[in-house]
Amino acid sequence: MHMNAISPSPSIDPVLSLAKVQEVVGYSASHIYRMVAAGTFPDRVRLGPARVGWRSSAIAEWIDSRPLASTVLVSDMQGRSA
Repeated sequence: MHMNAISPSPSIDPVLSLAKVQEVVGYSASHIYRMVAAGTFPDRVRLGPARVGWRSSAIAEWIDSRPLASTVLVSDMQGRSA
C-alpha cells in the first residue's frame, strides 16, 4: 500500500453550538442550562477555555427519549375523566 494513501476517517459526532441546540429543541438558553443543572438534559462538552457545545448524538437521543405529544395528551385526558 502506498504511504500517502488516504485512510477512511472515523465517524465524527458533530458538536452543536448553544444557538443550534436552541434552534433544534426550541428552548431558551437559560432553560437549557437549568435542565443541564437538574440532570434532565445532556451535559456540555468543553471545547476550550470559553467554548462549549453539545454532541449532536446526545441531543438526538434526548429528543428520542421524549414522549410523543399525543401520548401525553391522551394520558392527561384519562387522568381528568375520573
